[in-house]
Amino acid sequence: MKDTNFIIVSAIFVLILVSLLTNYNGTTDVNEYTSVAKFFAGEYNAKVRSAHSLTYGFINAPLLKISENFYNMKLISLILIIIIIFSIYFISGKDKKALILISISPIIFYMGPWINPIQLSSLLFLWGFFFIRKFELNPKNIYLIYSGILIGLSWVFWNTVLFILPFFVICFFFNKRFSQLILFSLALLAGLLPLLIFDYYYFTTPFYSIFRHLMANVSTFLYGRIYSGIDNQVSISAYIAFFIMLPLFGYTFFKKQFFKENNSVIIFITLVILFFLTNPQIRYLLFIWPILILTLSKSLNDKQLKIQIILFIIISLIVITPYVIQLKYSTNSEELTNLLINFGNWKLYNDPNKSINQEIIEIAKEYPNSTFLVGNNADGKRHQGICKYSRL
Repeated sequence: MKDTNFIIVSAIFVLILVSLLTNYNGTTDVNEYTSVAKFFAGEYNAKVRSAHSLTYGFINAPLLKISENFYNMKLISLILIIIIIFSIYFISGKDKKALILISISPIIFYMGPWINPIQLSSLLFLWGFFFIRKFELNPKNIYLIYSGILIGLSWVFWNTVLFILPFFVICFFFNKRFSQLILFSLALLAGLLPLLIFDYYYFTTPFYSIFRHLMANVSTFLYGRIYSGIDNQVSISAYIAFFIMLPLFGYTFFKKQFFKENNSVIIFITLVILFFLTNPQIRYLLFIWPILILTLSKSLNDKQLKIQIILFIIISLIVITPYVIQLKYSTNSEELTNLLINFGNWKLYNDPNKSINQEIIEIAKEYPNSTFLVGNNADGKRHQGICKYSRL
């Protein structure tokens, strides 16, 4: 018991320390979230562009009035992760196995420094899941209403819940009455009201954010996307990084008796992970991770638990290494995916702008006496090694 407590306290302490001290705030879409927050705080001169999860930036705007940097946004994201950890402890019936597994999970350390809405969305969805499970054990309509409202709120802050929701309905309502699905849907709509009101106030269209996100994905599917220039190395590295995070003993979910007792949850987890594989970003895993850990803690025997703990600790140490480096230096390998992409070519810079300056110098040497038009590509993701220079 003492060893367990020591591991949990140590893991949370390291999580807090690394997350708050590192200069890293995240990469994908982070500029959108911070820019939206600056816009609503009155600190952004340009009009806000179409962005993911506008409401997330909106609720963070007051934090920018308190401080001129994004430290408070980062702090709130970290607090939400810690709340997820202790929510797992409560929902699992104070199971120390579940608590230790979530505390040392690589995805927890990976997302620690990130400014991102997935932390908040995951927490709300976790409690929505909790109440749908309570409803299955004790079919009181109030549990169904709580579940719908919380999942609706989860959708308010992360648009991708739109695509996850059908999996939830299929897995947890296939054996329920249609009237129960209607009640859940009405509760979901009630939870979604903040987004509808927000869209109506700012865009005069209640379903603006939902329609924009849906149409953006449809157009991407039909006509391609700006990320089409990503090379195979990046794609393979993204998949490798994604699979590294998954628990080794996830296969225990599919043992005959365990699967029979938890089939709806296991199918839901599987469908969501398969969906994420269409765009394998590690951060997505945090959304389903609490539910995965609740299930994993019940499927492991003592030997498997010890092995999984050791593996989680090793991977978590690898995950935080780039963040620790960024306490003092800048690097071309800011997080796990970049660490794999740049394997064998890792670089450290004392000056945060040195990497950019070095690239310009190398290009100038390769093309002397030439003029270049330099622009961003793939949503400005230079961190993925994608930057094109068009010679005039």
